[in-house]
Amino acid sequence: MQELITAQAISLYQEKVLSMGQAASLVGTDRINFRKLLADLKIPVNYDVDDFQEDLETITQ
Repeated sequence: MQELITAQAISLYQEKVLSMGQAASLVGTDRINFRKLLADLKIPVNYDVDDFQEDLETITQ
């Protein structure tokens, strides 16, 4: 079941329906491990303004 959730999260991330943080949360991991998963699968990272703002929020917490 987890593999199906992960595949769906990746698909929604690639379609820019979910941000990286949202997709990572759906998978049950953090953005760093989600990025590693994308890299392992050779899927390019969508890094946009929303992702940048999430990173800024994380840094300032």
